[in-house]
Amino acid sequence: MADPLSIATWRNIFTKHGQKLGWGLAVLFGLPLVVGFGMNQYSGHVNPQAVSAAAAQSSTFATVNGEPITQGEFAAALRTVRGTTPGEQFAVAQGQIVDRLVTLAVARQEAKARGVKASDADVDRALAQERDSLGKNISDAEWENYVQSMHNMSLSDYRDAMAKQALIPALVKSFQDEEKITPDEARNQSAEVKLTSVLIPTAASPMMPLPKGVTVLPDADAKKKADALLAQAKGGGDIGAIARANSADPGAQRGGDKTWRPEYQVMSPQFGALSYGKDFDEAVHKTQPGQFTDVVKASGLAQGYVFAKLLERRNNVPKDFDAKKVTDQLKQQRGGAKIEALILAKVKSAQIVFSDPDKKAFYDLSKLRQMDQQRMMAQLGQAGPDAPTAETYARQQKMVDDEMEALLKKHPDDPSVALVVAASLKTKRYAKDTTPAQQDQIRDRLILLDETALKTTEDRNTRFELADLYRDKKQPDLADKQYALLSRLLNADPPYDVNTMQTALDTRKRLVSSFRAVNQPAEADKQQAEVTKLEQQLTVERQKQAEAQKAQAAPGAVNLNVPPGGNASATQTVPAPGAAKGTPPVQTAPPPVPAK
Repeated sequence: MADPLSIATWRNIFTKHGQKLGWGLAVLFGLPLVVGFGMNQYSGHVNPQAVSAAAAQSSTFATVNGEPITQGEFAAALRTVRGTTPGEQFAVAQGQIVDRLVTLAVARQEAKARGVKASDADVDRALAQERDSLGKNISDAEWENYVQSMHNMSLSDYRDAMAKQALIPALVKSFQDEEKITPDEARNQSAEVKLTSVLIPTAASPMMPLPKGVTVLPDADAKKKADALLAQAKGGGDIGAIARANSADPGAQRGGDKTWRPEYQVMSPQFGALSYGKDFDEAVHKTQPGQFTDVVKASGLAQGYVFAKLLERRNNVPKDFDAKKVTDQLKQQRGGAKIEALILAKVKSAQIVFSDPDKKAFYDLSKLRQMDQQRMMAQLGQAGPDAPTAETYARQQKMVDDEMEALLKKHPDDPSVALVVAASLKTKRYAKDTTPAQQDQIRDRLILLDETALKTTEDRNTRFELADLYRDKKQPDLADKQYALLSRLLNADPPYDVNTMQTALDTRKRLVSSFRAVNQPAEADKQQAEVTKLEQQLTVERQKQAEAQKAQAAPGAVNLNVPPGGNASATQTVPAPGAAKGTPPVQTAPPPVPAK
């Protein structure tokens, strides 16, 4: 089991999950490098049958510093949103698409300002990859028909669109090429150090619970204490004992985290290489073994003042060390960080003018969810420079609430908008200043909103919520109908693997207590019988899964993915042409080419 007090443990966490806490370069590659026309069936706000496809594609819904963003660009991006049913998540996804289109526009403008251009060879390569994915022997006529059918463009217009999108990787490469990496910097990527760190905290962080006896101090007091402890250690004091008695560092209770740690491999710009930010990294780099760093202000995993004794340093350069490969990786990392910071700053100052209030509402909702993430990080002691104040957040929430209420009037049957409005109301229902009468009014409106959403889409959590609201309203008969419908839906869609069995088991258990709450003991007993059956099936299925994994690990085993009810086949997969990192692969077999 991982040691929760180890810096190495936190390093692993942030190596795996740190990118989820921010945008990174993915914001520039979050959309496929193609532009076409299409519309997800749940969007509800653009009717391709009502206007010509060409007009729908070229119409503008917003401008960024005067550059138009078209409905066609939005529709093409929306088509890539898979596995999202109508609801708040889908509404946020639409806002994120607008946000990314804005970012792409700003990035293209920056590329133009810097004189960056995509080469004809880059565009030809992207087009050839997509064409080859359809089959090696596809004719010119079939390729032209495919582009017209899939992207609603002529070949020349599609090439122009690809050239427009190819500016982004060209811009990124220009930043990476500007980075100058010395041979020593490349070799230092394998350097490691052992440290005993002493951290005097100025703020509490759930990520680093304070050891017993260690308290948060005001900034000036923390600095003064850190300086005094450093003087004590330099005077011959036992650094381990000093750490145990005073430090909030995760390894303090062992007298310091004395494991080998990478000295130059940066977790993230915020955390640095050694968890406490760039200033601490630089202090360590300047310190010789057996000596102490200066006291520096910590950032990253904690807030406060930190110093350390450098115990040992080593650099076991790998035998297969590839200077060019490491240099390229550093260029990507540093160039990527610089372009990310620049583009985000440019987006923040961009003049964005919406002509479509629907898109603006979704965009503002996605910004509100970004603020939620920033507030969460602030609660973890990781408040960034752009963390919203309470007043800023309240203004954004009020604007989104007003826009979503207007959208609901405009699209009264839109399940996504209904559930967004419901989510906001739920936070207000039990607010400190909400009266019992107001709570009942909100409950009744939530019932109407859930009913609206369930007219056109099925969602178990929403249906459970609706039933629970009926119970709260003292209407057990209506609640019972919802629980009974949930049971019938489960019966109609039996589980077929471990994941679906676990989901069904959780739902059945919830139905047991729900039926008992509406005084339906017979139905509750039926659900309990299903629970018992599912638990037995799960045990058997997990045993089969474990045996299959063991067999796959055997030498010479072939891994065949077989869908439920399908036949085994060794299907090769390759990344989709022009797809961003993380895009699901596509089968190498060509899709049917539309006939003219």
